[in-house]
Amino acid sequence: MNMQNVDLKEWKELLSLADDLEPQTRMLLYQYTMFLDSQGRSFTKPNVLAKTLNMPEKEVRRHLQSALDARWLEAIQHEGKKGFRVLNPLS
Repeated sequence: MNMQNVDLKEWKELLSLADDLEPQTRMLLYQYTMFLDSQGRSFTKPNVLAKTLNMPEKEVRRHLQSALDARWLEAIQHEGKKGFRVLNPLS
C-alpha cells in the first residue's frame, strides 16, 4: 500500500508506535515526511538528510535500509531519479 492509500497523520501515528525500528530510524522517517510529494515519494538524497539531521551520511543510509527492510519504505525510480515511497507496514 503506498502513500496514496495512507493518511500522513495516520502513518506518523503508526511510526510513533513502531517497535520494529530504532528510535533514530523513526526520527529520520519523521524528518523524511518534510520531503514527500503528494504521492508519498521523495527523491531527497541521503547527504541532504544527513545535513538536515546533523547525522553522518553513512548512518542515514543505514537507517533508510532499516526502514526498507521493515517495509516502511520502498525503493523507487522515476525519470531517472532514485528515491523512496512511504508504505503502510501493516499491509
